Amino acid sequence: AGALARYNALLERNYYTMTFAQALALGALGDTAAQLVEARPKAGATPAGGTTLRWHLDRRRLRDVTLVATIVDGCMTPLWYDALEAIDPRKRLLTVLWKALVGSAVFGLAANFTTLAGIAYLERGRVDWPRLRAQLSLVMVREFQIWPPFEMVNLFVIPKHWRPLAVNCVCLLFNAILSNAAFRDTRAAEPAKC
Repeated sequence: AGALARYNALLERNYYTMTFAQALALGALGDTAAQLVEARPKAGATPAGGTTLRWHLDRRRLRDVTLVATIVDGCMTPLWYDALEAIDPRKRLLTVLWKALVGSAVFGLAANFTTLAGIAYLERGRVDWPRLRAQLSLVMVREFQIWPPFEMVNLFVIPKHWRPLAVNCVCLLFNAILSNAAFRDTRAAEPAKC
C-alpha cells in the first residue's frame, strides 16, 4: 500500500507530467511488443532443420511510434478525460455509455488518425492517403471492439487521475495493433489481421 499511496500522491500532484511519462514508457513497450509479434520464424535456420525466430529491434520505428504515442496518450488522452469530466462528472449508466461511445467515435478517430498519419509522415516524409484510409478502417473496427467496454469499466470504477494509466496499460495492446497496421502493407480487400 505504501508504493501505491506514493504513486497516487504523485499522480494527484503531477497529473500531466506523470501521464506523459507513462505514455512514453508504455508507447515504447507497445511498439517493441508489436515488433516481436511481427517477427517471422525462419524455416530450416537451426542445425536440426527446425525454425528459429530472428528479431532485430528497428530503433527508428521505435522512436517514431513512441513519439506519436506519447503525443496521443500523454497529451491528448488526459485532456480528453478533463473534457469528459467538465461535460458531466456523474457516473450514471447512460452518461458513462455515452462517454464510452463518443470516446471511440470522436476521440478514437482523432487519436488513431493522428497516430497513423504521424507515423507515416515520420517514416516516409509523406502520408499515403489511400493507404491511411485502409489502415484507419481496420483500426477503427478494433477501436469499437476494445475501447467502449474498457471505457465503461474505466469511467465507472477508476478514479479520474488514474484513468490515463489504465488507458496506457490497455494501450500496450492497442499500440501493438496500431503499430502493426502502420508498418504492414495494407490492401483494401485484405481482411483485418491485427
